[in-house]
Formats: sequence, C-alpha cells, structure tokens
Amino acid sequence: MTLEADLLADRRCLRRHMAAWRAGAILIALAAVVALGHSLDSGVIGDRIAVVRVEGVIVQDVERDRALEDLAEDDAVKAAVVRIDSPGGTFGGGETLHDGLRWLAKTKPVVAVMGERATSAA
Repeated sequence: MTLEADLLADRRCLRRHMAAWRAGAILIALAAVVALGHSLDSGVIGDRIAVVRVEGVIVQDVERDRALEDLAEDDAVKAAVVRIDSPGGTFGGGETLHDGLRWLAKTKPVVAVMGERATSAA
C-alpha cells in the first residue's frame, strides 16, 4: 500500500513541475511575440540597415547598380550589409558590382558577409 501512495505523491509532484514548465514556456513565447512585433514596428520608421543580396552568377545589372545608388542617396539608410552567395561571374559584372559597392562605402558603412559560395567575381 505504501508503494501506491508514493507513486501517487510522485505523480502529483511531477504534474506540478510540468505545469510550472508549461507556464514558463508560454510566458517566453508571449514575450517573443511581443518583442517581434515591437521590432517590426520600429524597423519601418527611422534609421535602417539595408541588406543587399548578391546571389547566383554575377553579371552586369543596371537595376542592381541603380539600387546601390538609391541606397547611397537615402538618408534613412545608415549602413549596408552585403550577403554574397555566388559561384562568381563575368569580369565586367564583378567590376561594376565592386565599383558600386565602393561608391556606396564612401557614404555609408558597408559590411560583406560570405555565404556558402563566394568564388571568382564574388
């Protein structure tokens, strides 16, 4: 009989511990949702950091060059992060991308982050 009473007491203790862990997990999830909502609201207004993605084969791209010029002229953008995941590309495409990024770097801080591939013109 004492074995059953001990098992019952252990089970009640386990239920209390599980309830505490569940409540903690729910509070953490709610805090994450609130923090995410706050960061989305604050990222739209005010200063921003632009993310420039360079993916695939690098070729001459007039739209990309225009976008880099727009970033350099936009006062709300305070810095740029260039994410590179490319197997390389043409000489002309790599050269124009380099020139565009150097021109952007004259007005704002620019940081490059290499992905899985960053060879040749990348």
